[in-house]
Amino acid sequence: ESHSVNLKIANKLFVVNTVEIKPEFQKLSEDILKSSVEKLDFSETDNATKIINEWCEQQTEHKIKDIIEN
Repeated sequence: ESHSVNLKIANKLFVVNTVEIKPEFQKLSEDILKSSVEKLDFSETDNATKIINEWCEQQTEHKIKDIIEN
């Protein structure tokens, strides 16, 4: 009996919104890590948590809903 397995990998860098992201870093992140970068205001913990958890849930086809807690 044969079983198929799908492996999906998702990367995203969530960084504090007060840092400057250099274009070179953005490009390297996208080209090498296959990862986008998103700035968040981590002082607004409820919103930051919601954004990260929604991204994770979307990437995992609703299998992981709450990757972090605040």
